[in-house]
Amino acid sequence: MNSRQLTLILVVAVVLGAIGWVLFHRGTRSWETQPAAGDGKVIEFPLNDVAHITIKDATGEVNLARKADVWVVRERADYPAKFEQVSRFLQKVWNLEPVQTLQVGPSQLGRFDLIEPAKDTKTSGTLLELKNKDDKRVAALLVGKQYLKKSNQSFGPGEFPAGRYVMPKNNVKRVALISDPLSDLVTKPERWLDRDFIKIEKPKSIALVGDTPEKQWKLVRENESAEWQFADPEPGEELDNTKAQPLASSISSFNFTDVLDPQTKLENPSTVTIETVDGFTYTLKIGPLKGETYPMTVSVEAKPSAPATPTPNDKPEEEKKSPAEKLAKEKKFEGRPFLIAKFAVEQLLKNRADLIKTEPSPTPTPSEPVASPKPPVRSSPKVPPTPKAKP
Repeated sequence: MNSRQLTLILVVAVVLGAIGWVLFHRGTRSWETQPAAGDGKVIEFPLNDVAHITIKDATGEVNLARKADVWVVRERADYPAKFEQVSRFLQKVWNLEPVQTLQVGPSQLGRFDLIEPAKDTKTSGTLLELKNKDDKRVAALLVGKQYLKKSNQSFGPGEFPAGRYVMPKNNVKRVALISDPLSDLVTKPERWLDRDFIKIEKPKSIALVGDTPEKQWKLVRENESAEWQFADPEPGEELDNTKAQPLASSISSFNFTDVLDPQTKLENPSTVTIETVDGFTYTLKIGPLKGETYPMTVSVEAKPSAPATPTPNDKPEEEKKSPAEKLAKEKKFEGRPFLIAKFAVEQLLKNRADLIKTEPSPTPTPSEPVASPKPPVRSSPKVPPTPKAKP
């Protein structure tokens, strides 16, 4: 091989190497970052025109709709959604601005979880659609994976969500990194429900009627500071107030975890009736335990009562609601089963025997320890005398 051929081979090798280097880096850099200054908002839409919000991912879907100026959750038979939560979320989306933009090719969208939701796709994101009263789309946003940032603290998790990758659905393949992780973008309907519920205050009687004789009892007290007693004690039967007090306290903070369809019927429910000093009567129908919750329905009645003697625990006058206002508000919870956490209900379903005061068992008197027998003293065997020798 002469020098000319060797030179030609080296030139070809250099050219091929350069082409390979360019192709390699073009593949690995199929997306490029650009400064976000002047880009404005991520999506533009008329905020006040939004009347329907759809959030969909690979696991489910939730639809929030505005009906007569009230936001409702369609997947929960139009149960009211929490207005402040929906309003705050819409305002946040309307104000989203990119901190960085990326030009991303279609083949790279999966790296950011920016594929439209599909049950068989692990890299799919969350699709947010905003529609008007005619159910026409006014804006849509594909929300991908969260941007994780390393923590500077020596303890705690190494990374935390500091933003999220999003892409407007307007036929422009432009990915934006925003500074909000959008942790409140969820498809679980129960997470959007209005959690307001009945408030049972100043109970004066609590009665249980269950399906067995053991679940038949009624507790009463004369006033808020008095101790609870059985309304119909058996001879020698005394209520244990250390057990009755937690039972009475449990009804003051009812919260539900979810709501069921209004057509759902409770099977063989127990009935708890609670009367308050203010003249309210609450009737709770409680169905069998399912998982970690009890299904429960509520009905409320009220009749005027004499003004109660003020106590130090009373609310200020400006915070109090009139009986009519309170009744009208709590009547709205009738006709639909709620799911109540197990720990909040099981106190009301105690057996009568579990509420009775029991006498403590007498402490046994310690007996004197029995002395161990002494081992017998063993004497050494006697050695016979040595016989004298005969002469």
